[in-house]
Amino acid sequence: LTAMRGVSGLFAAAGGICTSFIADVTKPAERARYLGRLGGAFGAGLISGPVIGSVLGMAFGVKTGFHAASYAAGVLCFLNFLLACWKFEESPAFTARKESERERALAEAAEAASGAARVNAVDDDERTPLINGGGGDGGHAGRGPAIAETRGRSLSTSSLVSTASKMDGADVEVGELSKPGGGVTEAPKFVLRRIFGVLIEKDLLLLFLVTFFNALVGVSMETALILYMKERFHFEEKYIGIMFAGYGVILIIEQAVLFERANTRIGPKLLIIFGALGSSAGLVLMAVVPTEWAVALCLALMAASAGMVVPALSVAASFLSRGHFGSVLGTRRAFAAGARAVGPILAGVLYDVDSFIPNTDKHALPFFAGGLSGVIAALLCIFLVTPDREQRVVEDEEETTDEEAEDDN
Repeated sequence: LTAMRGVSGLFAAAGGICTSFIADVTKPAERARYLGRLGGAFGAGLISGPVIGSVLGMAFGVKTGFHAASYAAGVLCFLNFLLACWKFEESPAFTARKESERERALAEAAEAASGAARVNAVDDDERTPLINGGGGDGGHAGRGPAIAETRGRSLSTSSLVSTASKMDGADVEVGELSKPGGGVTEAPKFVLRRIFGVLIEKDLLLLFLVTFFNALVGVSMETALILYMKERFHFEEKYIGIMFAGYGVILIIEQAVLFERANTRIGPKLLIIFGALGSSAGLVLMAVVPTEWAVALCLALMAASAGMVVPALSVAASFLSRGHFGSVLGTRRAFAAGARAVGPILAGVLYDVDSFIPNTDKHALPFFAGGLSGVIAALLCIFLVTPDREQRVVEDEEETTDEEAEDDN
């Protein structure tokens, strides 16, 4: 089971790719709407998954039903793969960026080759000769063959020509230069920028931390609630499936219908803050309320709050990415995956520890820990700088104008 989950995690980037694709093919003014609809599609899956699993569990029993659900999930993933191969095409914006990068790389290679040619024409007094036989007084006579190097910074013209020829037939990243000894290597500064650049900026790092702690809230609920409902209220699998189906319905309504309007009115920052606090309140109250119906209401509160946070984080990432949305989104997804790796372990350990909090169930600790994570996410988001409503409108109009100009060209 652990190996199966690990392999599944290795191929779990479809959601991030879909979000990046939407950011590429939509105009800024429409982006929140389509990101919300993507979240609604995710909610639909969240509804249908537990329902299908519950039906298969009731039809085949617990053990055989688990096998049947695993096979059904595999078939659905394979059908999704076939659909992506058949219908999914690369976004025009991504193709244009790659072509632009290749053209800039070729121009840089040509400029570097021209500079190397000028360096090789420098007077011998600016070079350090290597004498292969023959003496002389430092002049030209008797020197024999010599290889000149410009005081630690000359480049081999033949190497640069090789670089340019390689660039002409393949995608080479901007900043790729030739070593003096031949061969192609990426400039170290460019490599560091590509790998760690998104972590250097304060607002992006805050966004990633908010993503991490917000994901811990949902993971704590998913890990502890099923065990909690079975042990305290003796819920069967089908009723737990119905609860999660209701959770998914609320997510669909929130993200596909209400999110665009809410984002336009108050912006992603406040949506993240209020959503994280609402999710925390719903999660903590689950461990306090006395009846299963009250727990269901707390789950509804959590769904209504979480439904705004996830697309709001994507919108905030699109504003802060400054043209590097893919890198930013990928890093944000990595932080969320980190929470999904750590969260179940932490919630499972805390579930087995008797609660020391008065007037709560003995299994209350994972709920309170998840609630604390949501509060931390909200506090961090206070320091997150995102455009206000007027700035968003201006930036949307400017970016839309730029995109229309590019389309005309």
